[in-house]
Amino acid sequence: PERDDGAGAPEAAAARADPPPRPSARSMAGPGWRDDFRAWAAEPCPDGEWVYRGQSARFERVVPSLLRDPDKRFRQTQLFELNPVIAERLFADSPIFGDARLYEHLAPEGSGAGDRFVLGGASPTDPALGFREVLNALAQHYGYPTLYVDLSLHPLVGALFATHELAVDGYRVSAEPSIVYRWPATRLGPARLRIPAEDDAGIEVIDISRINPYLMRPRGQRALLAAPVRDPKPHFQPFGSPLADLELTDLRHLACCEEFPLPPGAGGALAADGASMHALFPDAVDPGYSYLALIALLSLVVHEPSASTGPAADSLRKGFEDGLRAAQSVLVQECGRLVRDAAGGVSADGPTLTDARTTLFFGADLARLAADEMAGPGLAADRERLAAMTQEEVRGEAGRRAREMQEGYADAFTEGSFSFLPPAYVVKPGDADWVAPEIERRSRIAADVSARAELIPSYALEDTDLYGALAEVLHTTPTYEAEARTQLAAQRRWLDVLGDEVGARR
Repeated sequence: PERDDGAGAPEAAAARADPPPRPSARSMAGPGWRDDFRAWAAEPCPDGEWVYRGQSARFERVVPSLLRDPDKRFRQTQLFELNPVIAERLFADSPIFGDARLYEHLAPEGSGAGDRFVLGGASPTDPALGFREVLNALAQHYGYPTLYVDLSLHPLVGALFATHELAVDGYRVSAEPSIVYRWPATRLGPARLRIPAEDDAGIEVIDISRINPYLMRPRGQRALLAAPVRDPKPHFQPFGSPLADLELTDLRHLACCEEFPLPPGAGGALAADGASMHALFPDAVDPGYSYLALIALLSLVVHEPSASTGPAADSLRKGFEDGLRAAQSVLVQECGRLVRDAAGGVSADGPTLTDARTTLFFGADLARLAADEMAGPGLAADRERLAAMTQEEVRGEAGRRAREMQEGYADAFTEGSFSFLPPAYVVKPGDADWVAPEIERRSRIAADVSARAELIPSYALEDTDLYGALAEVLHTTPTYEAEARTQLAAQRRWLDVLGDEVGARR
């Protein structure tokens, strides 16, 4: 779960009226708060199992990251989404994921289970997760905003996020009072739970706490993600509604919500008990960070080719494939650095790491130029015309689907009682003001990944003799070595702290 860094969702996102929260389990956290917190966390859940979230007490709402920080305009478009085709290709060609599933409860390819995921809707009959759900869940955990809210199966994870704040040099103990929330959840299957709400559907929660162990962030955070957002669009509308039209349920205002306040500086006491934010963000030793960083970059700077033909389509297709091969080259090197038994080397027809880096950043440079052109005054009229034309196409498609539905279910309606009005839908054009800065941000992350791929393997730091031998021939940096050692030690200690408590409670 990522700490709230914003003051709440835009007011345009309609929050449904919910009853006030239940009284806190403790009216205040006194000197014995650690024992009180342990006792509170040990209370059996009356129905199902507890799910937790921690945040600063100054944030009065529990809302998705995509609906916070309304000044960040790129979050108000649909362009934040990661490309699932790129993600599937990169994961499938990985030397450590390969054909193995990211998650044992991932729906079989082609089944469609979970891929038709409707935010805030009823749970699919298949309890498995679709690939797009897993991809969005990973995006949330590796720094890209979604419509999910981070939760955890473990109260200590909630307490850590509640008592730490993000600084330039990483997370540090916060001096502010904080709070841990919890909700009872009914388990629908290994990958899905549901928090009760005033409507029958409840709040759907997906469980990725047992995802592939090489994805260390969600594993260490015992990660769950709640979907408290509902799209009110008619079911025949083929596209999602603008964020401003979505309906939000504030989890804090559910009747089943309980809370435990923590005193200022409580993070220091948690650290003394063996809890560490280094264990929750082990980026130097987490291949999941590298995969999501390159998937996010490629989702902005290369575009999946269409079925059309001709020189333009051929050029687009070549750029798409070159970008994928470059990312695969970096990730193969990264896997070899992080995983002792990973398949090493790059295939004979793949680019070298230097060539791969050049290809990736050439694509980013082209995307920056395109963003600058988009911002030019000469294209303003064209963008408006395209937006208007796109809206008409959307309305036309919605009308076609509605007519098909009406014809297919004609006998279910009394003649003349069912009429169709195409839904109002505003298609937002690409906003160049956010594209270029976001390309810069993702390029910096990708540059960090490709640079780290050349460093000494992190696993070697556990073996003194092996480390000494490799240090003589491989490029190293003192900063990297110190960070990797810290994160490896924190991961081992974190697993000792957590133990098998979650599994035992299940």
